[in-house]
Amino acid sequence: MNYLQSAIKDVRNLFAIPIVTALILGGPLIRNGLEKIISHPISTPAICIQNNDYAPEIANSEIELLAKAIYGEARGELDNLKYLKGVIGSIKTRAKKTGKSIREIILEKRVNEKKGKTHHYTCFDPTNVNYKKIKELSNTQENEIWDKCYLLAEKALNNELDLPKVTNYFVGKNPQKHKTKKQAEKMKIPSWAFKMENGNFVLDENKKRIPVKPTYIVKIDENKSAYFYNFKYF
Repeated sequence: MNYLQSAIKDVRNLFAIPIVTALILGGPLIRNGLEKIISHPISTPAICIQNNDYAPEIANSEIELLAKAIYGEARGELDNLKYLKGVIGSIKTRAKKTGKSIREIILEKRVNEKKGKTHHYTCFDPTNVNYKKIKELSNTQENEIWDKCYLLAEKALNNELDLPKVTNYFVGKNPQKHKTKKQAEKMKIPSWAFKMENGNFVLDENKKRIPVKPTYIVKIDENKSAYFYNFKYF
């Protein structure tokens, strides 16, 4: 029995007991059942609107939130299915590894030394250039690109896509060719793209950083690629 079925059972059990007992136990049973239903992260807008954690100013359901994450993180690569699968794969892999919902993963925040708390998926930061775009998107609009994102989100939630198991990614230059601190910082290559032990970078015989081997690479254009990684801890 899954979580939602359990919630429904709590409510239905009222009809299987005498009326006096129902009056005594009814309040707790109904409250318990409804709390389970409301807190359960499913894709029904009527339920999700009641859940403030869904950030209703952004999306009213899990599928809409995932579609907007795909749209916002695509960075002009909405025709690059391999890249889009990597983005979706990172969300689903993180959810599976942590036991969190898709919603929690998408809206998860991290501490940035310069900016404070920011969203891991940066398109959901109000200062991000894509934030206004995704906020205004609606599944009632006639938008070919939005329809594609929504369809991909639907297939992802129904486990109909073959997705890579990845947790982190960045778009930029090859870490193998930019291994010094100066090069990595100039090219904005994240520190986690290089091997570390006890908080320190692992260096080779030439005192250069050793890159982590990507799980999945997608070419974006002649100057950059998307590098996807699957970390145990992230």
